[in-house]
Amino acid sequence: MAASMPRLATLRTPHIVEVVSAIGFTADYVLHLIAAPAEPSLATEPSPRWAFACSAEGLVDAAAFLPFWLEQGLLLVGAPAAHLDVFLMLRVLRVLRFESSLRALGLLSGIAARCKGMLVASGILTMLIWLLSAVLFYEFERGNPRVNGAFDSIPEALYYTAVFLAAEWAEIDFTPPGKMLMVVLCSAAIGIAAIPMGSLFEAFEDSLRDPDGS
Repeated sequence: MAASMPRLATLRTPHIVEVVSAIGFTADYVLHLIAAPAEPSLATEPSPRWAFACSAEGLVDAAAFLPFWLEQGLLLVGAPAAHLDVFLMLRVLRVLRFESSLRALGLLSGIAARCKGMLVASGILTMLIWLLSAVLFYEFERGNPRVNGAFDSIPEALYYTAVFLAAEWAEIDFTPPGKMLMVVLCSAAIGIAAIPMGSLFEAFEDSLRDPDGS
């Protein structure tokens, strides 16, 4: 992040910090790899070190330093810069120990499975409402000078309609047909678009009451 700031980009400090961080994360990964056979959860694996490397913890650890060394290797052989340093933001996952949250992610996947049918159905319905409303806004408000060209193309209409479905009205000076469409969106479409969120909350409550799904 610091290297992306013009005032700091010319200094060597961000690069030094980058190198030291990469060395530290690499050393941590190597030590974990060496000690993998002593880990109880990996002791029964045919190859504990390989099992660690393929585990969530190992992949997160590797993501913290591999982009840096790949970038340095490309520079060393004179290859064009691949800008792999962008992926160094994955170090945030390592610092926050992302793999410790995998249990919570598993719970969320179970919640999604409980209401999969409702999510698919309401998602398709919401998509149809979004597309139809955007086309109608394009037809009704195209050329309307009071909306500053917000609906002069269908992609622009899609963007603003998505904002409207989130109950935010970035434009309000519509023509009479546009105002009627706005009333329909306020009274029905926004509620329909909120169904997936309601389904998720209901499934989450059910999951807390019955974790085994019995």
